[in-house]
Amino acid sequence: MSDLHVPKDLLVYYHSPGRRLLELAVIAKVAPLPGILNSITDLIVKANMRIIGVSLSSEGDKRNILMFLDSIEATISPQELLEKVKSLATVVNAEIYESPSPSFIIDAYGYPVTIASGTERAVIFSVKWISTAFKLFIDKLGSAGAALLFHLGFMMGLNFGKSIKNMVETVDEYLEVVRLLFQANGFGLVKLEKHIFPSSITLNIRVTDNFEVEAHEGVSKEPVCHFTRGLIAGILKAFFGKDFDVVETRCKAMGHEECVFKAFLK
Repeated sequence: MSDLHVPKDLLVYYHSPGRRLLELAVIAKVAPLPGILNSITDLIVKANMRIIGVSLSSEGDKRNILMFLDSIEATISPQELLEKVKSLATVVNAEIYESPSPSFIIDAYGYPVTIASGTERAVIFSVKWISTAFKLFIDKLGSAGAALLFHLGFMMGLNFGKSIKNMVETVDEYLEVVRLLFQANGFGLVKLEKHIFPSSITLNIRVTDNFEVEAHEGVSKEPVCHFTRGLIAGILKAFFGKDFDVVETRCKAMGHEECVFKAFLK
């Protein structure tokens, strides 16, 4: 498990006062030799434009490319750059969006938003939004809200686990995939210890930066990560086919450095 973590900023919007921002969208076909992205970036560099952000995805024999660019010191106009990009043999279509507000650019082309190589549609919420919504459930509904969050997490974890179970062969592989997907989806950083015996299964799960506690201010008297508890219970049920009790023993909302969960067979 690597300690290297590279921030992953999704290409949604960008604000930089004093800049002249634009978006370049390109659909290209696969060439006999690699180099589609290099050909486009070479034109951008020659135009003295800076690349602020890039999204590159594959769709069959096509490559979908989105770029946020800063053209404040450009030696050619955006339209001239566009014509040069369109002249590339591998480019099927291309457009440039110039924002009405030069220092603020919003992705005008990237839709639908997907994950898993385009097989699953996704939506983007900030952690602050979703954590605030979860907190509202508890504030307004009390224990009923906590139960609702647990069952919501359980169903999500169960479906999530079933979708990856057939891709792995061992429990170690399964738990490692789950750990990485938890991280890749922005839920938090996970470390776990497992103790598996013929008659019992126990897991200790430590989550750093758990998204669920983001909106909780001050010090809570009790753990608040009910959705995460349900998520863990559902993920384990999907693989082992058995029900687990999941208890949060430490919670960042209570002043602890991380959230810690203990899962054991019922």
